[in-house]
Amino acid sequence: MSAIDIILTCVLFGSIAYGVWKGLIRQVASLGGFVLGLIACRIFGSQAGTMLAEMLPGTFESATSAAIVGNILLFILVWLTVSVVASMLHRITHALMFGWLDHLLGGVFAMFKWLLVLSILLNLLYLASPGSSIFTTSTLMDGDMLPWVMRIAPKMFGIVIGTESVAMPDLI
Repeated sequence: MSAIDIILTCVLFGSIAYGVWKGLIRQVASLGGFVLGLIACRIFGSQAGTMLAEMLPGTFESATSAAIVGNILLFILVWLTVSVVASMLHRITHALMFGWLDHLLGGVFAMFKWLLVLSILLNLLYLASPGSSIFTTSTLMDGDMLPWVMRIAPKMFGIVIGTESVAMPDLI
């Protein structure tokens, strides 16, 4: 078993275990809270800074420092709000005896998420060093696992972009 096989196996089983432990609702809420926090800062960040400077006169030396603190507080507020809603949904699903489904789907979601991250990293490594021995030493699934993982990101981004197929060189 090569180093890349060990990495693939650890990512696969580690992500499933983490996902089953956290559950789908909490994972999606964490990601969603981060994205919604960034969007809120982009849309309302300058107003949050202005409002903060008006509420606390003399606290900030410049409008820039008020805007920075306002953006940070806005991001935290949005992220915490999403987290509280997710916590309530998590409790509701467990009260309705659907907690097992939340945790099962959490395992699937986490596995896909971390395999996507690994696919992106492996494709970047392939762009930097296509002749690396890491791409020829995998023995998982008779050597088919590594190319399969590497194709996840290009296929997904091809679907997102709208192209039917993405050119992917044969690795083995």
